[in-house]
Amino acid sequence: MDCGGLTSSKTFIGLIDSLLIIEIVPGSPTPVTMYMDAMRITEVTGLPSGLSLVTDVMNSATVESPFGAWQNSGSIPNQVASIGCVSVSGNETDWIAAGTGGPNEDGVYPLTISIDTRIAQTNPDLSSIIQNGSWNSSVPLSLGGGVYQIEVELRVNESGCVGGTLFVFPEVTADNSQTPACDGTVNATVYNGTPPYSFLYSNGATEQAVSELCAGVYAIQVEDAVGAQTTSQFAIASTANVYSNVGPSGPNGADTLYSYFYGCDLDYTLPLDSFFIIDAITSGPDTCLVTWVAYQQGNPFTITTYYPFLGPEPTVFSLILWCENGRSEAGIFQLYEFLDLSVGVTEEVPINFMVQPNPSSGTFAIQLANSEAITIQVTDMSGRLVKRERISGQSAFQLDLEAAKPGLYILMIESEKGRGYKQLIKN
Repeated sequence: MDCGGLTSSKTFIGLIDSLLIIEIVPGSPTPVTMYMDAMRITEVTGLPSGLSLVTDVMNSATVESPFGAWQNSGSIPNQVASIGCVSVSGNETDWIAAGTGGPNEDGVYPLTISIDTRIAQTNPDLSSIIQNGSWNSSVPLSLGGGVYQIEVELRVNESGCVGGTLFVFPEVTADNSQTPACDGTVNATVYNGTPPYSFLYSNGATEQAVSELCAGVYAIQVEDAVGAQTTSQFAIASTANVYSNVGPSGPNGADTLYSYFYGCDLDYTLPLDSFFIIDAITSGPDTCLVTWVAYQQGNPFTITTYYPFLGPEPTVFSLILWCENGRSEAGIFQLYEFLDLSVGVTEEVPINFMVQPNPSSGTFAIQLANSEAITIQVTDMSGRLVKRERISGQSAFQLDLEAAKPGLYILMIESEKGRGYKQLIKN
């Protein structure tokens, strides 16, 4: 939406190929791979009067492609899918008029967006019956033709130009994560309600605009003159200290620590929205567990990794992500974040235990110093829980990870006295 400064967009990812089973010869099913090289929107239904759909490729619009077309990059069969972004546009009068419409007269409109793809070639070659360069909408349904329909909702009363519920939109700038100074900022823009407004941030600030913010997640509460309240969360993060598709580079000072993670789920062909460290825990005298979160197209990717603990000193941490996304080649993100361990780290009373063998094909023998009641938890390197169980009265037991995929895992053992961590490697 383009009214009042609030934007709500939808992102579509195009197709690269599609496998069909069709009968070229009656009674003889044949698998056919159709390679796509473009995507377009052919129609949108359900929009209120005066509002229109806008894409980021409107400059390529034609009579046949009224909203433009997105092109895949690369060459067949090693293509990279196109990314399409759409939004809804209109003037203030039309937005306000739409605020009381819709099937339930509540300003909510179900939309149907029809998406078409272009066939570049087929394998085996069917160009005699499916011409290369044809849009899928022109191909008979019996040969896999047609368009895809996506259902979304347009909520008009959540736009910034319709007099509705009080809400706040925090606008932020990034913290510089390579320096000790915290220089992130936020400015809260309030919509609707009755001014004047009062502000309360989770760090205690009460001004509308706040500066000198460190990387992290914050909350803001706004109250208007008649007592209506609204809250919102926002992240102060960094995009400046990230290097894409490169080897290890950047600051290499004595206080810079590196860690690596292979096979991440991020798309290495797209930039990161932001990233920051959300947690740091010391385990014993020489281990530091650091949890990162990186946002790409609004989606978070979380990873916990090990570093040596060099004492409570300001340190620059580096995380190198090798992202494959199912492709044969790999792309690399390298992140840098400053962290003052004297104030930003949680100290844990360590539990001492042994793990043998490590690496293992799936069964690990755990030896504790005593038989106190403990909870064991195993997570993968992206933070997903793999195993959790309670054990009591045993100083030695077997940990079974036979069902887990090969890779790196973090084992946490917790008792009433503290916690202990070790990295597990499953072959």
